[in-house]
Amino acid sequence: LPYPSEKKELKSLFIPHTLSVNDFLIAAGLLPRIASEISLFEMRHELLLKRTIKGAVIPDGWLDFRRGKEQMCFCLELDRGTEDGKVFRRKIQALVSFAKTHYQQVFQTPSITILFATTAGTQRLGAMCSWTEQELSSMQVTSEADLFRFAAIPEGELDPRWLFFAPIWLPPFAHTPLPLLDNR
Repeated sequence: LPYPSEKKELKSLFIPHTLSVNDFLIAAGLLPRIASEISLFEMRHELLLKRTIKGAVIPDGWLDFRRGKEQMCFCLELDRGTEDGKVFRRKIQALVSFAKTHYQQVFQTPSITILFATTAGTQRLGAMCSWTEQELSSMQVTSEADLFRFAAIPEGELDPRWLFFAPIWLPPFAHTPLPLLDNR
């Protein structure tokens, strides 16, 4: 069992993580105000997902955007730089498996992009991309690279236009960042 001081440290990591998840989801909620052609059909926070999903993968958030008949769904993983490469690579394995097996049943849609947003800076962003590329190669599923997008984001309030329309999201095995949504 952890010492009481270790428990305190674990709890103190949870609060900034939840605040960063909240900031991301608030930005998502504000997006339809600046892009009226896009609606946020559904949003689920990690606290709800933890009560409704059983298994190895529970996203920090889930977003379902709609534009006309087009559906764009995102599973959010918010990274604060606290997991080492080994743990991160296991998470990639679990996410690929979840996307191929249970995701559609849980969320009632085949639309999925897994977002890793890190508040730990560009060096961490590079490490996460590298670990993902290594794991996808090791699993012999490099064709699944398009499931993932990675970005370094600041802590605190996020500009929805920048977060969703700016080319800040890096796919694995790529060198050119992309936007999450195209701004029509």
